[in-house]
Amino acid sequence: MSQQLFVINEVRLCTERFFPRISFIIAEYLGLIQCVLCDRYSSTICDTCAENFLYCSPSCAVCGKFSANNQTHHNCLENAPFYSTAVTLFHYTKEIKKLFIEYKYQQHFVYQNVVALLMNIALNKPPFPQALEMLRTSRSVLLVPVPMTIKKQEERGFSVPYELCVILGRFLQKQGIYVLIAPCFFIKTKETIAQARKKRNERLLGVSQVFAVSHTAVQMIVRQKPESIVIVDDIITTGATTTALYDVMKRDVLPHLSFPVKLIRFAFAQRFR
Repeated sequence: MSQQLFVINEVRLCTERFFPRISFIIAEYLGLIQCVLCDRYSSTICDTCAENFLYCSPSCAVCGKFSANNQTHHNCLENAPFYSTAVTLFHYTKEIKKLFIEYKYQQHFVYQNVVALLMNIALNKPPFPQALEMLRTSRSVLLVPVPMTIKKQEERGFSVPYELCVILGRFLQKQGIYVLIAPCFFIKTKETIAQARKKRNERLLGVSQVFAVSHTAVQMIVRQKPESIVIVDDIITTGATTTALYDVMKRDVLPHLSFPVKLIRFAFAQRFR
């Protein structure tokens, strides 16, 4: 698979199809848009429901305990080198669950619209601006979505982590940051069974051998020289997937770089166990 690299200005969200967009614009103009949670006629999500989402407190990427500005504790970095910053916006509440169940697979455009709205609200609320401060000091940022198998992406028709990359990238661009997206940076070599009920160690064993880096990923990083690389996921349960991706980066990418790169984990929501 050839490596693809997009500047955000050159790529659209993959769910922005013509007819759903036109239908949405017409319904919005006629005042027929309902809140996806309470069904009141207002917008895709009303102000009342938007305020009901629970924001995650800043925490360490390794131990999960409180850490100012989402910085990884020094002791944790010494014991187990990991992401320098881990940013998760929301707790996985019943409202988030409803969005992901009802709109992730059906009304794609409405789902994307609501998620984009919630992300932009959250990213402007403390502590998230402080947590993303290191991105603002970076000359360039590479956003990398957690991969799916080609078969699963063809069945679903879109990749949620990729869409989150585009939404986050557009937000960062407004801060004057040069943003790139590499949707094919990682490759998922085989499908895994649903693992939401498994413990973290079981999930780590299940995903440890299913990810690889595309054959041109290292050359692309050397050429672009991003100062920060952000691994983007939608829902984090145990962190097994992002841990496995970090291990792939540490093994197959970082040893080939002659310049420092900050690794950051970003997720829309976290299911605490």
